[in-house]
Amino acid sequence: MSNYLVLPFRLFTIPVKLDLTFFALILFFAYFIGYGSNSFLEITLWTFPAILIHEFGHAISGKLMGQKPEIQLQFWGGETKIEPANNQRLNP
Repeated sequence: MSNYLVLPFRLFTIPVKLDLTFFALILFFAYFIGYGSNSFLEITLWTFPAILIHEFGHAISGKLMGQKPEIQLQFWGGETKIEPANNQRLNP
């Protein structure tokens, strides 16, 4: 992820990195799914929170297990990185 296109913020206590190329993904979905209809704007407005909420679910799960989650939204969609807290080992 390139550093100059990233807008970092926190959602509650979870760090989120929003790469500006993520909006290209939103426009891609909106164009091909909502092309020629009134739903173009609707798809554009709902895609961002839908992906963010989905990744937030993964992050909450990691947080409840005592881990350190971080959400990244980028061109290919969302990703939640979960790292062990205090050098804990993750057991299956």
